[in-house]
Amino acid sequence: MSHASRTARRARCAAAILAALCLPVRGAPGQTYSRQMNPTGDPIGGGPGYRDIKSAADADHVVSTRDELLGALGKASAGQTIYVKDAAEIDMTGRLNVAIPGGVTLASGRGRGGCLGGLIHSGSRHRNGSYAATFCAAGRKVRLTGLRLRGPSGDYGDHHYERLGVACCIRADHGDLEVDNCELWSWDKWAVYLATIGDSRVHHNYIHHTRRAGYGYGVWVAADGKAVIEANLFDFNRHHIGSGAQHTGSYEARYNLCLYHDTNPSFDRHGAPDRAGNWTLIHHNTFRDDRVEAILLRGAPVGGAEFHHNWFYHADRKRAIDDGRAGGVRVKVHDNHYGPLRPEQLPTPRVGATPAAGAAPLAVTFDAAGSTDGEGGSIVSHEWTFGDEPGPVGARAFGPKAKHVFHRPGWYPVGLRVGNGAGITGTAWVPITVRPAQGGWWLTAWVKDSNRGDAAGFYRKQVLVDDAVVWEDDTAGDEGWQRLVLDVSRHVRGKEKVTLAFRLRCDRQVTDTKAQLLEIFCYIDDVHLFGGSVADGGFEAGGAWAYAETPRGTDWRGRQWCGEARSGRFCYDLEIPYGRACPPAGSYCQISQVVGLGPSPAGTGRLHPSAPVASPGRPPRLTLWPRPGRRRPTSSVRRGPAGTSTPGRP
Repeated sequence: MSHASRTARRARCAAAILAALCLPVRGAPGQTYSRQMNPTGDPIGGGPGYRDIKSAADADHVVSTRDELLGALGKASAGQTIYVKDAAEIDMTGRLNVAIPGGVTLASGRGRGGCLGGLIHSGSRHRNGSYAATFCAAGRKVRLTGLRLRGPSGDYGDHHYERLGVACCIRADHGDLEVDNCELWSWDKWAVYLATIGDSRVHHNYIHHTRRAGYGYGVWVAADGKAVIEANLFDFNRHHIGSGAQHTGSYEARYNLCLYHDTNPSFDRHGAPDRAGNWTLIHHNTFRDDRVEAILLRGAPVGGAEFHHNWFYHADRKRAIDDGRAGGVRVKVHDNHYGPLRPEQLPTPRVGATPAAGAAPLAVTFDAAGSTDGEGGSIVSHEWTFGDEPGPVGARAFGPKAKHVFHRPGWYPVGLRVGNGAGITGTAWVPITVRPAQGGWWLTAWVKDSNRGDAAGFYRKQVLVDDAVVWEDDTAGDEGWQRLVLDVSRHVRGKEKVTLAFRLRCDRQVTDTKAQLLEIFCYIDDVHLFGGSVADGGFEAGGAWAYAETPRGTDWRGRQWCGEARSGRFCYDLEIPYGRACPPAGSYCQISQVVGLGPSPAGTGRLHPSAPVASPGRPPRLTLWPRPGRRRPTSSVRRGPAGTSTPGRP
């Protein structure tokens, strides 16, 4: 048989198998959005409402420590279940390629009675190119279910893989891997790596904060078979699904929900002009981030590609799908919806916060019992994010009520995401303002850079008030997010207004990008001035901050960006991106705005009028995302002549 005949036969076989796996298309008139986009019977992302949850009583081995887990994996045989206790936290740091025998299920109880599931975490990285992972499927029919799996880093980072290495959670060296009802995050390169696809299924998981520059794949699909990727909740990944160009690799992505923080196209099929995988079927998914393409097809598929019955928040096909490199060869696009959902199609979070403002430390009680589902269903899941810790994910709480203590002054947009029984979500942000104990004008902000090594003396971050530096720090070191609480009273006293600026400055030009720095990113978010009126301190609206660079014409760049947002949808990013010319010493880029000042808050116990305060008996003002029926501007950054604002990274 000729090579062409074998290739055609493989394509026909893959198409037949994928067609057999497809659930019938549901989209009958009058059917709810939730039912159309998720007919699986389990909620998108798993968790509360998921039906197939294992228990310790049914397990062959029950473990709560690393030694117990390793011992059970060494003894377990096909058909057996290893159960990680629901409250267990197992540290796998220092262990790589831990084999899960064929036919063995590794389980915990995520979603049962409010249980989050046992946590397995690792701080280990490995050399890029070694294809190592914390766990590997050592035979067919391995299953991971009901677990929380956390890696060492949820940062965007940079392309210096040789310095820190990379991290992966699970690698499938055999087919029929099943990963379901798990939460996977902070895995840097791949959360799930289907090295050998077989008949693997990755479904009903919450996969997030896997976004390393140049990598960052929630699920990577390689060669030799097909995969079904179904009903997952994706957010804060560089690509939620990525796949190679191999002509033997196929996947079907269906009923997935992609939220608002895509740094690059959500689903990415690599390829060459004549080869971009075998079959790529993408249908009944929702893509909410309209600033980057939802689907990227980098060449002509060997078997075919079909994109249908998806809901794109993008305005039209051109903005939603980039398939130009396929040249229209074996590609079908039909029956998709373009534009945001109507308000009645989404759950509506309703939040009470008591109190919404006060002096540090501030204990706040939150209540979301009034949240409703626009389509008449029940609200079954609640996730709170508080935004006051330096990690990329930070403190969270689950359930309709939560309590949290804010220990440091600042402005904290607290997030609530609620989900209905189908896993369709709605999100709201409620501002909590924590006053400093001392009087005077205090500036609070979060600042972070991407330099995690010891390359010092090249770049520094600065905060300026009327061109006076009030804070600065070299980018060297691994500080992560830095919480700034700065007394700027002596710089503003007696003035009606000041110019506030955040600057990234070059002190010494990089001459060897490999040995020194390939790139640098500086992120700013949640800026607030007690006694002043900072506009758009969360960088959500755009237009309040002016971008500038000195001298003009260098390769500095500034933009509103979602990839490292601490709250809401956006932060601000000052940078020299990968592949750009290194700026000269003494040059810089910055954002600034003129800030009006009020009386000193000293001794008054009152906030400046710009600070949000809840009236007695009235809930604080909520910001719903997305705003029903409204599209965000494709570019909303105020820029100087040399500034740029682009949604994706190279």
